[in-house]
Amino acid sequence: MTEEKYTVLTYIMGNYERVHEVKEKSPRARYLLVTDREDLRSDTWEIVCDKSLPGSAINKTRYVKWHPWNYTDDEVVIMIDGSIGVNHSLDDIIDAFQGYDLCMMIHPERNTVKSELEAWIDYRGLNPNDAEKQLTFMEMTGYNLTGYRGLYQGCFRIMRRRPQVMMWLETVAGLLMVSGKNGEYATPEQVLSSFALNKFFCYIPVMWVSERLIDSKYMSWYFHNSDISFAHKEMITPYAFNEIVKVWI
Repeated sequence: MTEEKYTVLTYIMGNYERVHEVKEKSPRARYLLVTDREDLRSDTWEIVCDKSLPGSAINKTRYVKWHPWNYTDDEVVIMIDGSIGVNHSLDDIIDAFQGYDLCMMIHPERNTVKSELEAWIDYRGLNPNDAEKQLTFMEMTGYNLTGYRGLYQGCFRIMRRRPQVMMWLETVAGLLMVSGKNGEYATPEQVLSSFALNKFFCYIPVMWVSERLIDSKYMSWYFHNSDISFAHKEMITPYAFNEIVKVWI
C-alpha cells in the first residue's frame, strides 16, 4: 500500500478555541493551524497566520473550511475543528480512505435537514426566518425535506482533490453566502452542505464514519476553549444518501 502523504488542517480564530497540541504525529502528515492571530504559538502545529480572512471569527473559520487548498498542496486533507485534539497518528484512517474522494461524519442524533434546523431554532437561537429561507430554497429544488435521510457533521471530514469535490466545496460556499446576511456565511453550515451533497453530488465515493471517531484513541473533542473533553451519545441508525450505511469505527 502506498503511504500517501496528507495534511491535517485546523483553525483557531480570535480567542474562541485554545491550541490542542498533537500528541502523536505521523511523518506522512503536515499539521497546519490557520489563524488570524499573530501571537498564536504551538509546539506541534505549523501556524499559518492569514490576516486576509473576511468577516467575524466564525466566518473566518468557515472560509478556511470551504477553501482548504488555499493552504496546502497535498492531495488529501483531513479537516478538523479547533475544538478537536489529535491523540494518535491518523495514518490508519488515511489508509482506509483509499478508493474514496470524501470522508464524512454522520450526524449521531438526526438524519434530515429540517430536523437539524428545528433543533437550531429550539436550542441555539437560530432565527426562524433564516431557517425558513433555507427550507424554501431546498424545497424549490424538489428536495424532500423530511423524507430524505442524510445529515453530516461539519467538524470533521477528509477530502481528496478531485474535480467533483472542488465543485461541492464551491457549491456549498456559494449557498452559504447567498443564504447568509451581511456578507457572512449562513448558519448552520451542515444543513446546506448535506443538502448539496445529497442533491447534486451523491455520485462522489464517500467513506462514512461515526462521531465515535472523535472520542477514540485517534482524537478527542473538547468543550469550546477548554481542555475538558467529553464523550458522545450513541448513534442512531446511520443513513447516508437515503440508505442505511456501514460506518468506519
